[in-house]
Amino acid sequence: SPEALSAHLPLLENQASSVWSMGKDGRSYWPVKRQAATADRIANHKGRNPQERASLKKRLLTL
Repeated sequence: SPEALSAHLPLLENQASSVWSMGKDGRSYWPVKRQAATADRIANHKGRNPQERASLKKRLLTL
């Protein structure tokens, strides 16, 4: 609803990282660049061939 959208205040990156200032469930900010690096590392470790590694990386990035 428009009322809900007008009440929404965007968070700064450092506010999202702080459990105390979030005041909710403790979600943290995880930059996309680090997500991709982590997915790449896991896929390279677990994948047996290039096709399997690409599939694993794609699945990890869509979670």
